[in-house]
Amino acid sequence: AGGGEIDISKVNLEELEAQGLPKADIRKILRQQRQARWQQLMSSKPDDKYEDPTDVAAIEEANTMMGDYKLKTDPDYVVPEHLRINADKKRRQMVLLEESIYTIKMAFNDRFLALPDPG
Repeated sequence: AGGGEIDISKVNLEELEAQGLPKADIRKILRQQRQARWQQLMSSKPDDKYEDPTDVAAIEEANTMMGDYKLKTDPDYVVPEHLRINADKKRRQMVLLEESIYTIKMAFNDRFLALPDPG
């Protein structure tokens, strides 16, 4: 090419174009830069068997702190007795709701009758 050797690790596209190099040489140099950066990155990559101690500790803590959750979609899942819904529980729930509705209606009627007469 042109003058002396070029240190490809420290040049950028604008500098290469300013030196008047052919585009093929510029692409080759940039490709070499990318390859060198890739090699540097891959050499700093940890071993596949390496486990970060903070990650291992976090996983251990999660395993010890997490409860035993049953999946409701599991074929062996049995609904616990206190969570089962039966007719008696629903009847009791409906009675409580009717009482609540009655209380709300009575409170409204009391407030309505307490209003001053407009006429």
